[in-house]
Amino acid sequence: MSFRDQPQRIMLALISLAIWLLAACTTQPSQPADVTPIPNDSAAETPQVSPTSDQAAENTRQLLARQLHIDLATITLVADEPTDWPDACLGVSLPNALCAQVVTPGHKLTFQINDQTYVIHTDRDGYHTRVATAPAPAIGETLLAWGGTFDNGECMEALIGTEGVGFGLCGGQSQLGGKFVTEARQTVLAAWVAQYAPFDAETDFGSIRLVGTGTALATPAEQQMIGRWAQTVAMEAAAGESLAGMSYQGPAHLGSPDPSKCAMLHLGAANEASVGACDGSMRTVALSERTAAEWGQMRDRFAPFVYETATETLNFAGMGSEAGESWQRAILAWARARHAELATGQTSATISTALSWHLGQDYSQKNVCLHLTVLDYGYAYAEEIMCEGQDVIQVTGDWLTSAELAQLDSWLYDRVPVTLDQNYIDGEGTEAMSEAELAAVNDWALALWTRIGSIGNAAPPVTDAPTCPEFQEGLAIVRDYQRGFCLLVPGNYTVFDTNPNEIAIAKDSLLNVTDPRLHIAVGAAEGRSAEQVADALVAEMAGAEITRSTLQLAGETAVVLDNVPGQDLNRRVLLVRDDRLYDLTFTPLSSPDIEAFYTTILAHFVLVEPE
Repeated sequence: MSFRDQPQRIMLALISLAIWLLAACTTQPSQPADVTPIPNDSAAETPQVSPTSDQAAENTRQLLARQLHIDLATITLVADEPTDWPDACLGVSLPNALCAQVVTPGHKLTFQINDQTYVIHTDRDGYHTRVATAPAPAIGETLLAWGGTFDNGECMEALIGTEGVGFGLCGGQSQLGGKFVTEARQTVLAAWVAQYAPFDAETDFGSIRLVGTGTALATPAEQQMIGRWAQTVAMEAAAGESLAGMSYQGPAHLGSPDPSKCAMLHLGAANEASVGACDGSMRTVALSERTAAEWGQMRDRFAPFVYETATETLNFAGMGSEAGESWQRAILAWARARHAELATGQTSATISTALSWHLGQDYSQKNVCLHLTVLDYGYAYAEEIMCEGQDVIQVTGDWLTSAELAQLDSWLYDRVPVTLDQNYIDGEGTEAMSEAELAAVNDWALALWTRIGSIGNAAPPVTDAPTCPEFQEGLAIVRDYQRGFCLLVPGNYTVFDTNPNEIAIAKDSLLNVTDPRLHIAVGAAEGRSAEQVADALVAEMAGAEITRSTLQLAGETAVVLDNVPGQDLNRRVLLVRDDRLYDLTFTPLSSPDIEAFYTTILAHFVLVEPE
C-alpha cells in the first residue's frame, strides 16, 4: 500500500469529485412561473422576453437561492435588461483583472430579496455570472480569511465567520454569502480557532489568515490542511452546494487481486449512491438507514484525502479535521465493503468485523458478561450479553480514538488472523502474534470496552421477573426493564440500543435489511389513546394505502397499521399503558419471513413495570 497526500493530487480529486456531484444534481432549467418583465411606458405594449432571457433569469435565480440558502419563492425578478457587455468580465471591472475585450451578449438582472436589491450580470444563458450590487453578507464575526483561485482560474476571496461564508471576486466591491452547507463546517472552524494562535500563511490552496484564540502554533502541514479546507468552503459557497463526497474505484469483486474487472462507487450528500463499472455504466442505489448514518458521520468527521493501493483508489472529500493514514485505511475498508453490499444488494453481518473479544463476566450483575465488537472502519460496540445463551442485553457504540485505531491498525495489517476460543482478530499481515501481544489485545479491548461502556446508561439489573416469558428452545429473551417490556426473539437475532427511547432487533446486524427486523420505541403518550396516535399517523401520510385493524397485546387493545411507507413498507403496532406509548415497527413487509417473525414477537411480548 502507498500513501499519497500531495496537494495537487488532492485538489484534482476534489475538483473531479465536485464536478460529478454537481452534475448529478443539475437539472435542465424550467420556464419560471413568476418572472414577469417590467412594463414599459406604453400600457398597450409588453416587452417580449425570449426563451434565452427566461433561461438566464431562472438559472441565476436558482443559483442565488442555493448560494443564499433561501426559498426560491422569496426571490423576485424586477428587471431583465438584455445587454451587450463590452468584455468577457460582463462589465464588472476589477483591479488588476485582465478581461478579454470581446463583446459578450448577456443580461443585467435585478432581483429583490427581503427588501434588498441584488444586481447580477450574466452571459446569454446565465451560466456565467458576476455580482454588480449586493448587500453585505451576514456571516457573524470573521474567523478565517482566504484568497486564491478556483478551478476555472478566477481569483476569489472568502470571509468565513461564525455564522456563514461571504465570497466574491478578488478586489470586488460586492460579495454574496449564506449559511454553512453543514454544521460540521462550523464545528471544525470553531475547534481550530480555539486551538491555534493567530497566523497568516501562504499555502498551495491559497493565502489564509486565521483569527485564532488558542496558543498552539500551526505547523506547515496544518496550515496546508486549513488552506485546503478554506478553499473547499469557498467553492461550496459559490456553488451553493456541498462538495463533500467519496469516489471509490477497485476490483469488481471484494478482495480480488484482478484490477482489470473494475467497479466504482460514488457517494455524495444525499442518501443514495451511484454504483457501476469503470466503463461509465452507473445506476443509482438507495442507502439503508444504517449506511446513510455511517456515511453522514464519516463525511462530517474526517478530512479530505486520496488513498491508493495496488488495485484501488479512494478520493474522499470530507468536511471534518480528523486525519491520519490509519483512518484512511479504515475508510477504504468501509468503502470496499459498502460497494460489495450495494453492488450485490446483499448484506453481511461479519463483512466489517475486525475484532470480536469476550472479556468475561461482570460479577456485579447476575449472568452478565462483557463482549467487544470492533469494525474495521474504526467503530466499536461495547456489549453486555447473557453469559448463558449469549443474548445481548445492552449495546453502546462509539468511534475509536486515533490512538486506539493506530493500535488496532497495526494488528490488522501486520499480523496474521488470530482465533483463540471464541475470540478472533481478522488480521491481513504475515507475522504471528506473540503471547505478550495477545495479553496486550485483551488489555486494549478491556480499556476500550470500559471507555465506550461508560457512555451508555448503566445496565438494568437482570432479575427473574415473574411476568417475563420463560426461555424456549430456539428463542432468546430480551428484558428491558428501563423501558418496561420483555419479549422472546429468534435466537440468531441481536438487540441494538439505538437511542435512549428505542431498541432495534435485527438478524446479526443492522446492516441486514433483507431479513425481518423490529424497532421498539417507547415514549410519552401525552394523554392520547392508541387510536388517536394512529389517527395522527394516518393523517400525516395522506394518500398512502394504509390498512388498519386491532388486536389484543400485553392485555391492551393495540392498533395495527399495515403498508406504512418508510425506507421499506412496514407494519406498526401501537399500544398505550399508563400514558406510555409503545410503538413496534416490523419491516420489511416484502420479506417472506415477516409473518412468522411478527407472530413470534407478538406471542411473547409482555409489559412490565418500568424502572
